[in-house]
Amino acid sequence: MGSGRSPDIGLRIGCFSNTGTIRCKTIEVSSELNYLTPPAIHCDPYRADVDAAGKASWYRWRTVAGATHVDAWADDPNHPELRSGHAEMMAAWDELLEWVEGERVKSR
Repeated sequence: MGSGRSPDIGLRIGCFSNTGTIRCKTIEVSSELNYLTPPAIHCDPYRADVDAAGKASWYRWRTVAGATHVDAWADDPNHPELRSGHAEMMAAWDELLEWVEGERVKSR
């Protein structure tokens, strides 16, 4: 069985994936303690790619201190230093809307 996706999607994504050649304003939010997609392996190299592609003015990033890959893990009483990244994600979404639309738009 196929994925149900158009074969054109791979071609379109190939134009910018892992190249940093983004075509629109982008905000990336990463979790400092994300062991599944650690910022040092995923976000930092991509930011360098965006800079090298001359697209730095279209790219912003945030690293959420103390957050992991899954917000539910922030409720672990044995690790009080962990925190949820949800509020930071929502703030980044509002920032992106404001940046793109030019006015404050509440998403909540």
